[in-house]
Amino acid sequence: MYNFYGDETRWFIGRVVDNNDPLHLGRVKVRIHGIHTDDTQLIPEYALPWAQVVLPVTEEGATGFGNNPALLPTAQVFGIFLDGRDSQLPLVVGSIPKIESDVSVRSMKERIKDYENTGVNSSNISDEDLVGNTNIEKTFEYLISDEGHAYTPAQACGIIGNLLHESNLNPLAVSGVPGEDSFGIAQWNPAVNRKQELMEFCSLNGYDYTTLYGQLKFLKWDLDTKNWARVHKKLGDLKNAQSVSSASKIFEYQYERPQPGSTQDRINKGNKVFERLA
Repeated sequence: MYNFYGDETRWFIGRVVDNNDPLHLGRVKVRIHGIHTDDTQLIPEYALPWAQVVLPVTEEGATGFGNNPALLPTAQVFGIFLDGRDSQLPLVVGSIPKIESDVSVRSMKERIKDYENTGVNSSNISDEDLVGNTNIEKTFEYLISDEGHAYTPAQACGIIGNLLHESNLNPLAVSGVPGEDSFGIAQWNPAVNRKQELMEFCSLNGYDYTTLYGQLKFLKWDLDTKNWARVHKKLGDLKNAQSVSSASKIFEYQYERPQPGSTQDRINKGNKVFERLA
């Protein structure tokens, strides 16, 4: 039985991980400190609760009127649980400004410079220089090569299964979701500055951001250098994956972060590539 009286009100601080509310009510998914572990394998993002968000009294507050909250993923928020000790009905009251990880504090030029100092060759290469006849073959050969991080065939196919689900490995693919305009093989979303990061990285390194090669270079750099605030770790687990299925799930939950329901399709696509190429 819910206890809505204030004597047992519980406060929380958490991190927004998703603002794409399927009910269009302005709710956000929140990973709450002290309740939800940061291990997305134990508590994947699809299992997190949708939290309602308080709006100012200047909004109409009726169906079809007023504005929705503008909270973005990685925002730090605080609030209360409407059901007291049960802690299943979070209500976001406000956001707390914070200093982001080195991704936002340091410029991309500085990060690229550090990356190049490790000895990585950033010379411009076209899609024609990639090994393979199809985008699937080219991506597979790139990912298992030293240049592409030397993933195992199973790990590479786990990544490819996700990219096939997202874009069919078409570097010019644009999201079919109205107003979203996510772009490229991994469907980088401009609403959270991801497409812009792709374009900036390619521009600074002399790559064409519309090509498969340019996007593969960005993907590798992104996985290598970005300190993902939303999961508090890099994708190191990906290098330890022993199967297509586990690699696919890690890449899906920690990098793509889609709405739930597509996991098996991503795994199936990866397994088909593994059967053909590995």
